[in-house]
Amino acid sequence: MLLTALNLPSFLPARLCLLHAKRALCYLTKQLAEEYAPDSVSTLVGGFIMLRFINPSLITPESYSLSRGLKPSARARRNLTLISKFLQVR
Repeated sequence: MLLTALNLPSFLPARLCLLHAKRALCYLTKQLAEEYAPDSVSTLVGGFIMLRFINPSLITPESYSLSRGLKPSARARRNLTLISKFLQVR
C-alpha cells in the first residue's frame, strides 16, 4: 500500500523503498510547513524529524534494535531522556 501511495516500483529492495518513503515524508512535511509557516520551514521539518524519529530511538533504544538486546537501567534511561530533552531544545 505504501509503495503504491508513493508511486514506487515494487521490485525495489525494502531498504531503498524505506529511504524513498522517508524522503517523501520529509517532502510532504515541507509542503505542509510552507503552507502553515513559510518563514520557519526548516525548523518545522527538523522538529518533526527530531520528535518522530530521533527522540524515540534515544529514549527506547531496545525498541529499535540499537542496544543489542540489552535494556538500559533506570539511571541510563533517565540520562537518555535528559539527552533527548537537551537536543530537542537546541
